[in-house]
Amino acid sequence: MKMTRIPWVIGLVMLVALVGCSNPELEKLTQLRAEMMEVHDEVMPRIGEIYTLKKDLQAQHKTMALDTLADSLALQGLQMVIRDLQAADSLMMDWMSELDMEAEHSQEMAAAIAYYEEEKKKIDAVREKMLQSIENGQSKLNKGE
Repeated sequence: MKMTRIPWVIGLVMLVALVGCSNPELEKLTQLRAEMMEVHDEVMPRIGEIYTLKKDLQAQHKTMALDTLADSLALQGLQMVIRDLQAADSLMMDWMSELDMEAEHSQEMAAAIAYYEEEKKKIDAVREKMLQSIENGQSKLNKGE
């Protein structure tokens, strides 16, 4: 009776040992995904701010355009800031729609790691564009140009 338990005990010990072993590639992939989503989660809530700024700046542009004495350079600058806000919004939406959160299941681990490294770079660029466009939009709005 005791002899039949030994294979089960050995099997259980081996299973626990295998599960306990860490996989550095999987850990790296998990870390990359977490870092990528942390950036996304930081800036995604600011999409509403981009929308509001864009709407307010468009109203300001419309008012200025009706003024025959309005400076055409100021109008062009305002339009450029509005386009930047729209571009930042589009970058985030495009990034989200193109992201494959199941990459590690559809490709080799090394390829999945490379994919998430590239996506991390992309979301970092989206973050920078969003923050810069928000800053520029707030500046234009506060100046009332």
